Amino acid sequence: MKPETETTHSVALRRQYCRELRRAMSFAPNLGKRCAAQMEESLASYLDEHPEATMEELNRVFGTPAQAAQEMLGNLDAAQIQKQMAQYRWRRIAALVIVGLVLAFSLLQVGRFLVDRYVNPPIVLVTGSAVVDEEPLPTDTPVN
Repeated sequence: MKPETETTHSVALRRQYCRELRRAMSFAPNLGKRCAAQMEESLASYLDEHPEATMEELNRVFGTPAQAAQEMLGNLDAAQIQKQMAQYRWRRIAALVIVGLVLAFSLLQVGRFLVDRYVNPPIVLVTGSAVVDEEPLPTDTPVN
């Protein structure tokens, strides 16, 4: 719960600290979001009591974001961490496969274009001279 008397200074400090905390836990984004949400509550109550706090003071009281991430990870059980890591790993593999397929398809299309354009240019055969047709062009209106 965020206090209603929060200043822009304390909001900015809280956001910066939580952003760095999530960055420190970037290997498991869902876990980082949960930990950042918990830390945000603690920071909000601390900053409500100490509105003139600085980032250095937050680092002294709560530890640096990297230290806080390490401590939070130490408090979680190994099964949760492994589950998050496996989920993130599969997402990265899926993203790499999709990017690889898009790249391969794009290269195939560029290759086909280059072959059609330069290796197998269209052939136009002219077999005789042009003939001028003097008859009127056909139309849809009947001729009387």
